[in-house]
Amino acid sequence: MQLTVKVCGMRNPHNISEVAVAGADWIGLIFHPSSPRFVGRPDTATDAHPGAAVAIDVPPGIMKVGVFVDADNDYISMQAARHGLDLIQLHGNESPAAMQSLRRSLRAGSLRGVRLIKALHVASASDLQGWAAYAGCADFLLFDTKCPTAGGSGRQFDWTALDSYDGSLPFLLSGGIGPDDADRIAGLCHPMMAGIDINSRFETAPAVKDAALIGRFIGRLRSAKTTTQTQRLKQNKT
Repeated sequence: MQLTVKVCGMRNPHNISEVAVAGADWIGLIFHPSSPRFVGRPDTATDAHPGAAVAIDVPPGIMKVGVFVDADNDYISMQAARHGLDLIQLHGNESPAAMQSLRRSLRAGSLRGVRLIKALHVASASDLQGWAAYAGCADFLLFDTKCPTAGGSGRQFDWTALDSYDGSLPFLLSGGIGPDDADRIAGLCHPMMAGIDINSRFETAPAVKDAALIGRFIGRLRSAKTTTQTQRLKQNKT
């Protein structure tokens, strides 16, 4: 199975197009005002208002993910409808009850098809046990490195912790993934791992991604993953 690659923290229309061509599957748009990658900040690299980025026409099959941190339902629903979000990522301290309430709000606003991702902040294997509370309200989990802020630390947690995850929800791996991690990621074989989330270590400036670097990374990741899967199939046959 091919891993989904989510490139988060984007806002510039041209850069989004470049990253889509480079092989990204999901584009992450941050709606948290305190983030340096907030879609409402001026893009000094292009001197264009970044809000236009969320209205860009992405190629078929590219999904738009809105990232929110402890935001209220009305704000989330408004942005989801306005910008045609396919998925909503909740990256704060949102409770299962809050997520259920959000899902009801989305349905009331004719946004039933929008899927929900809940981020879990991970420092050790025990933090992964929080998945069970979200089993009835999230479609995906995202495992990010625990840090004082909501995210964006650029640091990795110990990926061996993933071995203890026994949940029923598919997850994305996040937190400090860099250009040199393709082979390590390809070697991970957790059956519920659906994809990865990359961000700051592929930037030339906040919210500006190096599309060529991302393209090389994705190419290496998918080549290495195919090789790993082929080797495992051969081992299973012997």
